[in-house]
Amino acid sequence: MSSESKVSQEGPDAVPSPSLSNGNAPLLSAGPNDFMIIKSNRSVNFFQTLIRGAVIGLIGWSIQRLLEARWKSRRSEDQLEDEALVIDKPDEVEKLAVLGEGGYALVLLVSYKSNLYALKTLKKSHVLMHDLTKLVMRERDIGMACSCPFLVNFMGTYQDKDNLYMMMEPVLGGELYTYLEKHSLSDERGIPEATATFYAACTIIAFEYLHARNYVYRDLKPENMLIDTTGYLKLADLGFAKMLTDPLGKTYTTCGTLDYMAPEMVEMKGHNKGADWWALGTVIYEMVTGLPPFHDLDDDKVKVQHIKRSLYSTPEYMSPECMDVIKKLLTPDPEARLGNMADGVIEVKRHSWFRHIDWDLLVRMKHPVPYVPSRASTCFEKYCESTSKHPAGKEHDVMTGPDNDMCKGNFQEAALLCFGRKYMQPTLEFGIFLVVRCMRVFRP
Repeated sequence: MSSESKVSQEGPDAVPSPSLSNGNAPLLSAGPNDFMIIKSNRSVNFFQTLIRGAVIGLIGWSIQRLLEARWKSRRSEDQLEDEALVIDKPDEVEKLAVLGEGGYALVLLVSYKSNLYALKTLKKSHVLMHDLTKLVMRERDIGMACSCPFLVNFMGTYQDKDNLYMMMEPVLGGELYTYLEKHSLSDERGIPEATATFYAACTIIAFEYLHARNYVYRDLKPENMLIDTTGYLKLADLGFAKMLTDPLGKTYTTCGTLDYMAPEMVEMKGHNKGADWWALGTVIYEMVTGLPPFHDLDDDKVKVQHIKRSLYSTPEYMSPECMDVIKKLLTPDPEARLGNMADGVIEVKRHSWFRHIDWDLLVRMKHPVPYVPSRASTCFEKYCESTSKHPAGKEHDVMTGPDNDMCKGNFQEAALLCFGRKYMQPTLEFGIFLVVRCMRVFRP
């Protein structure tokens, strides 16, 4: 099994997300709680930028109310505040083990007030240097807005001088990727279809939850599919998830891992929830065969052509029902793709490959599971490596950003000040703070 690096870029024909604007310069581009994220570039007049900061402080609450009208599927802020874990004593967060390390984050197993959590740690300097503020804030907002047993649920957020922290429920059974490596039937074959069907069904329930709220996941792959200690599968990492303001609309950001990208995504034609159903087809193929459908193409240009035409081979041992569900999910035309047509997820659930799944039992977490991780195989036992070797927020080898892009960096820095205080309302003082910060940057 192979894993390629993530890609995230805007297509040349990208359509900007709706924003409240005056003229060509958008005032802000954010969800209701991302009022502090300001879009800026070198072509924007400096004084316009200062004015924008003050405007956010003066009329931020009205803007937030208008934006909330677009986010009708979100739970109320009062509910979120009541449900969020309050990390009032960060010094009491005890780091136990390293669970994983990604491109810009470190995930630790921690203990806080006698409970276990997974703590995602992000270095502020890295987030600012690589212009990841919007992505991080969006992951936080979507994570805190969702509560589903088939997603890794967010518990709360906080920060210190150097790092941002996302506290999440611990999922200690390991990645599906690791499970596939250990439990494949042979070097040229994956796991039994009955097992693959169960994990695909768990993914379908997660998609059903997200899509009903107009979220597109956009990063399905075995590394982001975690098995909990009861044997159920949960989707992790909402970093590339995005809300479609129009249920029938599209988004134009190319992101994810090439092996799992839909044709419309690699062609930058705009994509919607159909991209998730394509990715499910690739993961089903990988679970059954041990490798993604387009794995044997080293040349990315050739791989893209195969993806666009859905050219892949199926082994003889694959059942006709499995071949059919993969074929219908890997349909190049998103409008004709299983899951993305009129009947949506219902049509996927009705497919004969899922005939042994009791969807009602699955939703209630009472469905028989094919595999329950033993305690010895869980992350708590497996990852006994000392956290001193991987200090929280370790510096990554990165390319330094341009020195003359200070204004944008400072606005993003101001945005991150509210990371752990999700419900703080914008004030005039906050607008003045933004102005003062930029004045310091441009001081003669």
